[in-house]
Amino acid sequence: MSVILRKKYIENLLLQEVEYLEKIKVETIPSTIGETFEAIQSSIGQKFSNIIFSMGVLVSGLAIGFIRGPKIAGCIIAFMPLVIVAMKCFGEKVKNATIAKMVDSKNLGGFIEEQLTAVRVVASFAREEQTVKQFD
Repeated sequence: MSVILRKKYIENLLLQEVEYLEKIKVETIPSTIGETFEAIQSSIGQKFSNIIFSMGVLVSGLAIGFIRGPKIAGCIIAFMPLVIVAMKCFGEKVKNATIAKMVDSKNLGGFIEEQLTAVRVVASFAREEQTVKQFD
């Protein structure tokens, strides 16, 4: 699935206008693709298995709770909305932190790529005379 998403991303990127490509930092594209699709692939796999596990635990816990102690199970269900709101807030904080980390990583990857390109250019100018002598 990740390969298909990467292919679609690159296809759509190539269809963009030149102005868009001038606005974004082109050197950050490889790190963006790697980081973004790694996060997507891992989160889809983890979330799906966690949802299945959590639903099973919830259903079996409620069934056992109502069989063994219906009053306490009713009290627990009354606090469920509070727990759900707390989980939603925590999830938003994690999402925002992940997005901030991905942006920082993308910028860092672009900076490193730019610096390596600059080093290669300088090194090629330093070897220019030697390369010319090889062809003579």
